[in-house]
Amino acid sequence: MLTILFKILSILGIVLLILLGIALVVILLVLFFPISYKAAGKRTAEEFWITARVKWLFGLLRMNCDYPDPGKICVKFLFFTLYDSSVEKPEKTDRTSTETTGNEKTPASAEQTTEEHTPESVGTPKLIEAEDPTAFSATAADVESAAEREDSGIPEPGTPEPAGEAPGKITDRLYGFFTRIRYTVRKICDKIKNILENIAFYKNLWNDPDTQGLLKHAGKRFGHIWKRLRPRKLTVNATVGTGSPDTTGYLYGIYGMVLPKLGKGICITPDFEQAILEGNFKASGHFTAACVLFHSVRLLLDRRLRELLHKIENIRRHRKNNSVKQEVCYGRQRESVSGRCRIPVEGYGYRVIH
Repeated sequence: MLTILFKILSILGIVLLILLGIALVVILLVLFFPISYKAAGKRTAEEFWITARVKWLFGLLRMNCDYPDPGKICVKFLFFTLYDSSVEKPEKTDRTSTETTGNEKTPASAEQTTEEHTPESVGTPKLIEAEDPTAFSATAADVESAAEREDSGIPEPGTPEPAGEAPGKITDRLYGFFTRIRYTVRKICDKIKNILENIAFYKNLWNDPDTQGLLKHAGKRFGHIWKRLRPRKLTVNATVGTGSPDTTGYLYGIYGMVLPKLGKGICITPDFEQAILEGNFKASGHFTAACVLFHSVRLLLDRRLRELLHKIENIRRHRKNNSVKQEVCYGRQRESVSGRCRIPVEGYGYRVIH
């Protein structure tokens, strides 16, 4: 009995080891097997096209991109198509037919449905009528329009125009008008102050030694990544002209200065007579995912990056809380300046009183 149990455990152990070995091989292939790519393009007065090919694991997994003809992205593994942007998705006809049949109702059924869902049949409680039926006969729109007329000083229709207003009422209106202007100016000044504080904060953050060290570290890591990603072979033949001889000469002078850094495969011919941009290019190279992943993880694990993100998150949260407090404060000030309060009226929302 024990020998059978040991044999079963040994078989399970061997299967687990095989699965772990396969997973390890797949991970190593993904990380260290090179990904090769090729790209080419051409632009003339008659034609324009760009094509790109990416292959991995001797072409078992490949991706093709063509623009503008046929203008698609296709990903394949062996003989199976994993993704093809040129394939049109089938239209959802079932849903459309269901919506059409659902909308086709006879008038009798519609009236029956309306009668079944009336507030009386459902059992919605009726509003309690006030003792004085004329007290709340105005609608919510009438209440709001009356409040707007009172704000602007326009008398209600049908009321005789007063011969003259009391001096105290005119003084109160002028005081409220100038007070609202003062609060508006103060709000604008607070926004300008917040902008200046943000500029000062980000300026100090930029001049911080930790930020400068983080930028140098990030530049170093991106430099290593670009060194692995850049094309091993690059050929560019182009004819460039801006339509202005002096500007074309300046650009060609800059090209002459950076030519030793670009290499021998790049050839640019100036055209001093017309505005033109024509040429073709070919590029090819390869890289490994392990290199990109290694330098990216090294950058993400940097303590200075986490501290920088933490500072930015704290200042954003602080600014947001301050803005909310200011909005609440301004709202209360406007309500106090207006000299009104709103009381709930049953069945009509709110009623404005002085």
